[in-house]
Amino acid sequence: PLVLDNLVADIMPASQRSDLTPAFSFNGQGIYVAGSSKAAPVDRISRWRGLLSRMQQEGFMP
Repeated sequence: PLVLDNLVADIMPASQRSDLTPAFSFNGQGIYVAGSSKAAPVDRISRWRGLLSRMQQEGFMP
């Protein structure tokens, strides 16, 4: 997985960020709490839904 960090400009593989402990992961279907295999539905998370909408408008998603 890749790490998005607001304190580091580069997107890096998690394997290169041993200083971090995963809290959440996400994909187009949902957001996962670390250690859980069940996703929170994307449509229940307003900021995530807004981000997906903006990404689609800007051509980052089909």
